[in-house]
Amino acid sequence: MDSLLYRSLVNRVILHIDMDAFYAQVEHRRTGISREEPLAVQQWEGLIAVNYPARARGITRHMRVEEAKKICPDLHLVHKRDDLPRKVSLERYRNASMEVFEVLQQYGIVEKASIDEAYIDVTKTVNNLYRRIFDLEQNDADKHGLNETNDRFDEINTAKEEDLKLLLGAVICQAARAGVLEHTSFTCSGGISHNKMLSKLASARHKPNQQTIVPVQGVQSLMEQLPLKNIRGLGGKFGNQL
Repeated sequence: MDSLLYRSLVNRVILHIDMDAFYAQVEHRRTGISREEPLAVQQWEGLIAVNYPARARGITRHMRVEEAKKICPDLHLVHKRDDLPRKVSLERYRNASMEVFEVLQQYGIVEKASIDEAYIDVTKTVNNLYRRIFDLEQNDADKHGLNETNDRFDEINTAKEEDLKLLLGAVICQAARAGVLEHTSFTCSGGISHNKMLSKLASARHKPNQQTIVPVQGVQSLMEQLPLKNIRGLGGKFGNQL
């Protein structure tokens, strides 16, 4: 690959923050129900959000309430608006989302992807940190605390500038996730890579409450393991046909 083209592909560090079962977390905080207990958010007679303990019991989104209760009799069902049972409202989740985004804005340039997802461009911060910290020998990342996050990653090469910058991005991602947890009590997962598509795919790799780095040399193995329908724009029937 041409060196200029390669540099253009790796010159950014993008985080993807994905809240873990967000609506369910909001309801856990509001109701005080233990996060270890199965809980789902109900709209009409269907489920629109399911926490991880409920998923472990076989409950899925869009499942009918009657079916879910048969599978998991102790499932906590929470309505979107207990005070207005016949009216659809996302107000409490929008308000909680605003709390999250207020925290994330401290860490870089934030782009809202949805009520519970965000991209953060941390390129400028990473470049500044890199200039301040790095004149490193290979394997010096540990000395600077760069491997103390709970990251999952493969094929990181600390002799490569772009990979060291991803590690710095991972430190920022860890700090952002810790900030969200401290200020809202919500957990989230993170992805760190050189563009939005890869960082979004990375954040979904190890959930909940973890983060994953995808360097350039890890893209091929990621794509080999990934169903095409998981890539934005390739879902539904088109992804199945491909």
